[in-house]
Amino acid sequence: MEIVSEAEASSPSASQPDANSKLASAAYEILKELAGGYNKTVTHPALAVAIQSRSGIEQPAAIRLWMGPVLDLVSRECMGNNEPLLPALCVTSDRGEVSFGYGESVAEAYGETPENLEAHAASERLKCYRAFGAKLPQDGGHPTLTPQVARRLKSDREKAAAARPRRTCETCHIQLPVTGECGNCS
Repeated sequence: MEIVSEAEASSPSASQPDANSKLASAAYEILKELAGGYNKTVTHPALAVAIQSRSGIEQPAAIRLWMGPVLDLVSRECMGNNEPLLPALCVTSDRGEVSFGYGESVAEAYGETPENLEAHAASERLKCYRAFGAKLPQDGGHPTLTPQVARRLKSDREKAAAARPRRTCETCHIQLPVTGECGNCS
């Protein structure tokens, strides 16, 4: 296995572009295979292990130092092939979110960065599943947030709903139903 030194991994050198190109080629193939399964995603650490194994290049530097440039190259390959952005399939292990420059890749590919990157990534993942042969549900599938992001959004909505002031009847001070009519006083 070829080893790229930490100094090479964190700063440009003659061999780092070659290493990144090989790593990106491996990442592209891995992500393309992954896209063959509906609602499949991969975490950055799992992808890093798979990339290094497939490419034969060991990166001793922290994933955050080399994964971004590699995923950027994958995005550019996708754009060159007129394909959806495969890096949308790669998410953080702790929060289930896209990262490592996904917004910049989207801006380069589509001309603007969406307000909600997670919603965009969910739509882009669906395009990937369709483009790379995933067996889709009969309804054609739908954009799906990762479980972590969906849980966090649900929790945020519940917190916001709990924080909203409740309307009460001016006469009996009981909380009003959605209709706004008091069941006691009407």
